[in-house]
Amino acid sequence: MTNHNDLLGKFEIITRTSAGQWYTALIEALTLPEHTNTDKNKKKSHIRYFYNYLFNDPNGLQAKLILIEYEYTSKAYLSDYMNYYANCYRDYPKRCRRVHFFSKTFDKKQFINMVTGKDALYEADWSSYLGYIVVKPLPTGIIGTTLLSTYGAKAKRHFSALRPCHINLFGKNLVLQTLPYQEQDGIVGTCASSALWFTFQKTCQLFNSLSPNPSEITISAGFDSNHTGKTFPSSGLEISQICKAVLSAGLVSELRILNMTQQTSKYLKSFVYAYLKMGIPVLLGLKLEGEWRDLHLVAVNGYRLGVPPPQKERYKDLSLASDDITRFYAHDDQVGPFARLVFMDENTEPLYQFKTSWWRDADTEDMLMAKAYCAIVPLPASIKVTFDDIEAEIANFEVTLRTHLELAATDQIRWDIYLSENNGYKKEIRDYLSGNDRPGVDPEAGGILFELLPQYIWVAKAFLRTPAADFLLFDLVYDAIDVNYKSSPYSATIYDETFKRAMIKSGIADEINIFKRYKQRSQDTEVKRTPDMFEKLGVSDSLDDLAQMFE
Repeated sequence: MTNHNDLLGKFEIITRTSAGQWYTALIEALTLPEHTNTDKNKKKSHIRYFYNYLFNDPNGLQAKLILIEYEYTSKAYLSDYMNYYANCYRDYPKRCRRVHFFSKTFDKKQFINMVTGKDALYEADWSSYLGYIVVKPLPTGIIGTTLLSTYGAKAKRHFSALRPCHINLFGKNLVLQTLPYQEQDGIVGTCASSALWFTFQKTCQLFNSLSPNPSEITISAGFDSNHTGKTFPSSGLEISQICKAVLSAGLVSELRILNMTQQTSKYLKSFVYAYLKMGIPVLLGLKLEGEWRDLHLVAVNGYRLGVPPPQKERYKDLSLASDDITRFYAHDDQVGPFARLVFMDENTEPLYQFKTSWWRDADTEDMLMAKAYCAIVPLPASIKVTFDDIEAEIANFEVTLRTHLELAATDQIRWDIYLSENNGYKKEIRDYLSGNDRPGVDPEAGGILFELLPQYIWVAKAFLRTPAADFLLFDLVYDAIDVNYKSSPYSATIYDETFKRAMIKSGIADEINIFKRYKQRSQDTEVKRTPDMFEKLGVSDSLDDLAQMFE
């Protein structure tokens, strides 16, 4: 029998009833005894963000209980401690505090039973676990490794750059799908070191690359442009140092300095989405309003789809699935995890792309605006073909498609362009075929599941847009390693029988080599068809009429 008295001082449970009480409780939970300046924490942006995310925001996690674990050894903090704090004359503690959150309430006795009893009896209580925040024993930069659940999946939110994170709470094993977060301390790491750390937490899983801690990242970034030789305290990393840190982790940087051509929100959405859909966090350099602010780096890990505001498009002839993105979600070391970056209408806000999650000051609800300056994607060196390459290829392909089908400007094909692993792509196709009961899906489309594909591929899916829904017509797959990609997709699969017949009739198969197998198969199996057979089948020369068939 467990003696409850022996557990006094090991943990504490806090429940409250009002919003104001939760705010005070959160400040107390995230303030260590040696740093009792709670008035300072009241104005700390992280506290305000966590309060909204965990308690106040109706779309947030809606936590109802705080559990404080008083002594915790953080591996990430211990590495930074050995690299810097252990050498200081001041005695910095090695142990941290860990603060957990639940969406259900229970008392201390019940929690002890949850830990020591049978899991089956307390499954509902454990399933209410929302994650934790580590509090580091430092004067500043106190928010250590943090694992929190994401916003709910409703409202077309997509958090693709997540990983399963295993948590042990007094012997109970828990798993959250999330991305680790922590605040910079301004000494062993700055915003760039933190953003890189967030990103490496996912890329190590995707590419079997390294995952160094913030102090190790700062060391690996090397000298600044002045070659001062100083490493700590870190005053920030330049773009060249960021790329060097990526290289030290075993990856290379796909860098875009967003010039006048690439500065539109349309391009930024399409570029970030193309890599993010595979689960790769994208490092985004932001210029916050106010000339005194330096470039700020965040790690984009999700996006939300909706009805986008009207924008100044770079071109109007290529419609992209990423056009519907209305906001990014990013780990921002100065705010919190999954912070919103809301796209603004560029017609009314020409100077800025985003409304950030940064408050202008502690006493206002106004948010700072920002403009994207650069984007960096960490990738294996083997991936040679870029998003820009495939985007240009698809733009040329659509010209050919429109010419042969005699499409009007209002006939809209929507493209979904993204990087993928072959198994991830096959899972998407299998889910589409097994979950689609619409008549007219080509029964031969499943053949792609049995084909050998390159490890990393660029996928370009073509959808027919109708008022009712978007219908997948075909896709093109490109080897992400083979630079001889022009006019030469690795494979092409047609998913709609009506489009296949229209494609054969229009002569596209004569113009585009990758579709010739469909024409040959049609000639082998349908030689008895009369010239007017296509009209009898209802095949049309325009997507307007095809759309009517699909409805």
